[in-house]
Amino acid sequence: DSFKPNGGLAKDTIKSNLITWSYSNTNGDNTNDTFVLKTPDVTWTYMYNATTGYVEYSAAYTFGHFSSGAVYFGTGSSITTYVANFISPGLLVNSTYSVNGEGDYSVVTSNIDFSKNGSLSGTLQKPEFIVEDTTHWLQAKAGLTFSLQLSGLDKATVTISGDRTDYEAGKATVNIAYGTRKIVMNGDISNNNLTGSVDVTNQDGVTMSLSNIDGNASTGDITYNGTKYASIGDTSNGLTKISYNDGTFETF
Repeated sequence: DSFKPNGGLAKDTIKSNLITWSYSNTNGDNTNDTFVLKTPDVTWTYMYNATTGYVEYSAAYTFGHFSSGAVYFGTGSSITTYVANFISPGLLVNSTYSVNGEGDYSVVTSNIDFSKNGSLSGTLQKPEFIVEDTTHWLQAKAGLTFSLQLSGLDKATVTISGDRTDYEAGKATVNIAYGTRKIVMNGDISNNNLTGSVDVTNQDGVTMSLSNIDGNASTGDITYNGTKYASIGDTSNGLTKISYNDGTFETF
């Protein structure tokens, strides 16, 4: 009934340099001066040659499409002048960008200054998937309740709940109630090791509790109204022994 990323995988994670723009070769000779604008979707490249007056441009898309062309701008100018006149923040038509393997990031494209090198950060809005490790794992809780009718018995209500508590750990509870009887089973798992307990209460209110249910030795008590009347344990030959307070016992 509830799922949320744990550790550093939360929504709203900030990714720096999601979008970048930069100039290169602006050394004053105005030959092959370049402006590059990179987004997760496309890389725009503009190269100006002051001698010929042309700006060559290209768009390389992440999905494989490529386009290019050239436009006459005029001799004796600069790439920064061309950008100031013809490249606007409107080129960033999206406010949300998808990063493969990570998810959808939102960006704020207002107040962009293309006159100098710069970048925009993105905020993770919809994680695509979560890669888990010992410090980053998905917290989870789940529950299920249903009715069960068995021949010869009262209608039973079964409630199952589970809670993941660590990267390789969790706990679960099964509660079965029918008539005045109740059975509660609890289990814990950690690093592939299973432990648990079982509580069985009959119509008279007598409860048998077993703990350390791990496939090896188990222990427990039989109680009534909070008073212990017997102890439960395993014998060396694998039998279960109930020892009563009056000194009697039985094995099975």
